[in-house]
Amino acid sequence: MKVLLDHNIPHGLRDHFPGKREVYTASDLGWSACDDSKILSEAAKEGFEVFVTLDSGITEQQALPEREIGVVVLEVHPATPEHLKEAMPLVTESLAETAEENGLTIVGGQQT
Repeated sequence: MKVLLDHNIPHGLRDHFPGKREVYTASDLGWSACDDSKILSEAAKEGFEVFVTLDSGITEQQALPEREIGVVVLEVHPATPEHLKEAMPLVTESLAETAEENGLTIVGGQQT
């Protein structure tokens, strides 16, 4: 499974995706300056199955049902690397279904 991390996700988080997953960041691909629309379009063309972002506004900004890629939104507050790592079991649990359905999954909530 090919997973793309938005430029707002810490690069170190890629190490917390278990199994046979190819995990790239938007920066790896030279897409740091691209907006979400361009990233989603390019990612789908490149065969990515899931896009992971911290951008909770993506649901209003993009026509996600029309996209050929699943989206996982991490709503973790505060969005520190430590709290993001704590959310990873829920993220990895949701990847297959999100990819299969080209769906939207929101993971997170207030951390203590």
